[in-house]
Amino acid sequence: MGPFSAVSFRDPDGCLYVNGDSVLRRMNAQPAQAVLEFLGTTAADDLVKTGRLIPSRRLSETESPQPGGDGEWLQHERVWFPSFPYEWPAEMLRGAGLLTLEIAEASLPAGFELKDATPFNILYRGSLPVFIDLLSVQRFDGRSSTWHAYSQFVQTFLLPLLAERITGLPMRSVFSANRDGLTPADVRNLPGLWRSRAGWALVLLPALLERRDANPTPAARGEQEMEVAQFVRRRLYRGLRRHLHSLSPREPLPDDVSLYAKDYGQRVPQDAELKMRMIESWLDRVKPRRVLDIGANTGQYSFVAARLGASVVAIDKSPGAIGLLWRRAFAECADLLPLVVDIGRPTAAVGWCNCEHESFLDRASGQFDAVLLLALIHHLMINERAPLESLFDLLATLTRDTLIAEFVSREDENFIRICRGRDRLFQDWTQERFENAAIRRFRIEAREPLPGGTRCLYLLRK
Repeated sequence: MGPFSAVSFRDPDGCLYVNGDSVLRRMNAQPAQAVLEFLGTTAADDLVKTGRLIPSRRLSETESPQPGGDGEWLQHERVWFPSFPYEWPAEMLRGAGLLTLEIAEASLPAGFELKDATPFNILYRGSLPVFIDLLSVQRFDGRSSTWHAYSQFVQTFLLPLLAERITGLPMRSVFSANRDGLTPADVRNLPGLWRSRAGWALVLLPALLERRDANPTPAARGEQEMEVAQFVRRRLYRGLRRHLHSLSPREPLPDDVSLYAKDYGQRVPQDAELKMRMIESWLDRVKPRRVLDIGANTGQYSFVAARLGASVVAIDKSPGAIGLLWRRAFAECADLLPLVVDIGRPTAAVGWCNCEHESFLDRASGQFDAVLLLALIHHLMINERAPLESLFDLLATLTRDTLIAEFVSREDENFIRICRGRDRLFQDWTQERFENAAIRRFRIEAREPLPGGTRCLYLLRK
């Protein structure tokens, strides 16, 4: 059995173990009974078939890692590349919130509810969210019409989306600092909050519900009372869904990142056309199963890789660009996971003892057959002052085989623009230096100068 998974230590009802390509979940006897009953319902079967709930299999006594012990074991499919809310744009947080409500609504007629509601219960398989925390499912007994996970849903989904909509606050600023999201006190002083009907309701309701829960309603004893409790709960879920729809992220404002690909294609159309053809040809030649697109922008090359059958992780530091990329990937059901990650300052390990969630580089190391690094190396050299040799060392840890990179010379219009008078710092930036650094870790299989004369594509292999 693999090592204990530190992310599960918070739940007293069970824990997780990683075992190769699967995940084993141990459940204590009482909560296990409810989970197994839920998995036997048509609702759970439909959620699994439609990809919204992680597939699970109950282990027999002989298959159990602890034969004869108390409790039950489930084997889950392992999501290949886990990501976390602090790496999502607002669009993906909203998508995770909608899935949480879908799980809650589908479970209710079968007599179940969710005991917690946090985006950390969701992973993304490509562009599609999947619910993974089966121990969040418990029986709904109708003792109270109040959903005890209501405040958590508001604080981890609705209030972060509200703050993003009003101020542009990125999700990394919310969940890197506090896995429990934002409290009403955190957003109370946001500019314009009280002019928003959603803001007013979302800040006041938790306090009202807390006072109401101080005197819980008597336990429901009959079938009629259960029907009433389910009716009230369905209305509550519908109200939360309306809030999610009202807080849909606005169309991202144009910025330097999201506008770059369009601007480059218009200024140098012959370069852009040849670049697309060459990248598609090279990807078709090497046929990678898994691709990392670093500095993906709005993902034009990510979609090329996905169309050729690769599972793609696309990263960029711009939440706006990644939000646009996810909208398209989700609409097309593409096997493409967009994440807000700056390779110059990649996501660190976070949580208790920095062990709950691995850093981006730890998750990515050795996971990809090909890496795309297009029109980005000069940005890292100029803005981050990244050591070129160290950059190729990093890239060699990320790809098992192929690197497709783009050299941009000092004479390029974009290089001059971002250099902003610091030319003297980059007198040694030459194509020869680029190639010498690359061949320390890769061999040059092909190079293709672009028609504009200031750029060159490289197909590098280990």
